[in-house]
Amino acid sequence: MHQSDQRKAKAEAINSMDLVYKNATKSVGLLSTPIYATTGAQLLGHLLNGDLSFEDDSGNLQIYHNVPDKTVVKTIRILKALVQDSWWDRAWIYQEEYLSGP
Repeated sequence: MHQSDQRKAKAEAINSMDLVYKNATKSVGLLSTPIYATTGAQLLGHLLNGDLSFEDDSGNLQIYHNVPDKTVVKTIRILKALVQDSWWDRAWIYQEEYLSGP
């Protein structure tokens, strides 16, 4: 494939991202930050599944009362590590999240 054809194909793919993400129920960015412990991956899974928190009537995030403080602290550490990943400096990750939203 010639370089001009590659550029055209890349531009077409980028311009069609709204079609890919508008029907998504969740958008997950696969970043380069490793999670070394199985428990960390499990906590992240619980968070993404809504097992640790819920949105109250005012739209605020609330932690379920039965979630131990130790679990909350570990989960916050994982989230902090993830959002410090250099990929969050890229605009496309926000675009994908926005396009997959309501």
